Amino acid sequence: MLKAIRSDKSGFKSVFFKSGLNVIISDTTTTSTKKDTRNGTGKSSLIDILHFCLGANIESDTTLSKKEMEDYTFLVDIDLLGQEYTISRSIANPSKITVSGDLARLGFASVNGKSISVAIPEFRILMGRVMFGLPEKETEYTPTFRALISYFIRRLNHGGSLNPFENSAKQRPWDSQICNAYLLGLNWEDARRFQKLKDKEGHLDNLKEIIREKLIPEMSEDVGELETEKVRLDESVSELKKRIATFKVHKNYREIEQEANVLTERIHTLANQNYEINRSVSLYQDSLEAESAPERQNLEILYNEAKITLPGMIKKNLDEARRFHESLISNRKSFLTNEIINLKSNISANEAKIEKMDDKRAEKMNILQTHGALSEYTLLTEQYAGILSNAITLAKKIEELKKFNQGKNAVKAEKVQLQNIALTNHQEIKEVWEEDIRLFNDYSLKLYDSPGNLIINIGPSGFKFEIRILRGDSQGFTKMKIYCYDLVLGTLWSKHDTSPGFIVHDSAIFDGVDSRQVAHALELAADIPGKEGYQYICCMNSDAIPTEQFSEGFSIDGFIRLRLNDTEGGSLFGFRF
Repeated sequence: MLKAIRSDKSGFKSVFFKSGLNVIISDTTTTSTKKDTRNGTGKSSLIDILHFCLGANIESDTTLSKKEMEDYTFLVDIDLLGQEYTISRSIANPSKITVSGDLARLGFASVNGKSISVAIPEFRILMGRVMFGLPEKETEYTPTFRALISYFIRRLNHGGSLNPFENSAKQRPWDSQICNAYLLGLNWEDARRFQKLKDKEGHLDNLKEIIREKLIPEMSEDVGELETEKVRLDESVSELKKRIATFKVHKNYREIEQEANVLTERIHTLANQNYEINRSVSLYQDSLEAESAPERQNLEILYNEAKITLPGMIKKNLDEARRFHESLISNRKSFLTNEIINLKSNISANEAKIEKMDDKRAEKMNILQTHGALSEYTLLTEQYAGILSNAITLAKKIEELKKFNQGKNAVKAEKVQLQNIALTNHQEIKEVWEEDIRLFNDYSLKLYDSPGNLIINIGPSGFKFEIRILRGDSQGFTKMKIYCYDLVLGTLWSKHDTSPGFIVHDSAIFDGVDSRQVAHALELAADIPGKEGYQYICCMNSDAIPTEQFSEGFSIDGFIRLRLNDTEGGSLFGFRF
């Protein structure tokens, strides 16, 4: 339990607590003006101070972060393990917390004196042990003191959450699940196993993204299709490997290739020449066969016609004309014969050249067929290396996809198995969660006509917590869900050997709540915590106290531990910021 919150500054208004209901009031005075406000009187600062003394970091938007607080030291008097201790921490040196009291009971048997300064991490471990029975060493996905205590000291005004199962708006889902399972007495280690399984799924999803990024964009993610592609690549690699193994590089390959091309061109030229010469031979032979002396009768007719037509020009007789004609034809035949002989000689010479050049070209082509150029070899090896690299990369991707699919299937199977184990474990502690549900129903029924329901399910992702109150969708109903749930936690932990021994709410817990429910809540806080042996501490503005809604004979006055007001000297620190 809390005994007091104090400071080393005389202007600070210390507050002393008792068992049961404790109320800090922010009031107005008769001298207050319309410009005065209850905001800034220090109600929320009390909660900030309590968190600060219990190992929290200073939030940048709180009063404790202001320059005026630099030389303040705050003290919290508290019962731990049945003994009273004082915890103090200064703004100027926040890395250490001093604990005063029976140090041996806290495990500091070797320490001389009644006080010890410990570092924040060590202090948190200590408080986790003496308030919540946590082990000395924090491990992955286990409850921590700061996470658990934040359910008992709610800060709805500064980054708080309207979800009863979250201690802040920034709390991670796994932390919420583990903390609530631990606080409700459930098998929280099952929640831890569920989170580790989620990590496996997360790693697999990351692996899938990595595989997807490394694959060619148009490439399938289907293992069967990729294996088909791998077979094709392997065949290409094998074929190229054989070609490279039998490839012979000739240093003068390009020169030989050029010489072969020149020979080919010359052969084609000579062949074309022979074609043209053969055509000429054919023409000459046709002309030779057509050459013959004219018939005598035809010659006589031609001669007589010439004499008549050209009488002065014809001097020779017919025999002379005939002899002249025969001589002309003989000369023509002789010329054609000689030309044919020359042309055939040229054809033979060209054919001899063609045969010789063809033999040379055959030699060149044989070299070209059995050897290759260095550039071709380089290109071939580069092609081989590229396809081999693709084949190796694809093989890795196939193996990674197989591992991914195997991992996914294993996680699915493990998830089903874990869910079955968790359900079995949950059923074995039926009396525990039935008590959780009964308490919530009882407390909510005191606020509303119909009871609210605390619902605990175990699904594929672990524990799922929910609260339902009929007509409970408004902000006021949401606040009362938190209120009832926190009373359940206070009652449950009051029965533990180690317990905080208090529930603390800032004034926001009653914002938007119907005045009748506020009255019921305060009366419930005056009844249950006192009976169960813990404290309910809340901060309120005086105008939010539903005096007219209280049951007959109930008065809030006996539970007010501190009154603050909106004047300069009436605030928590004795001055206004």
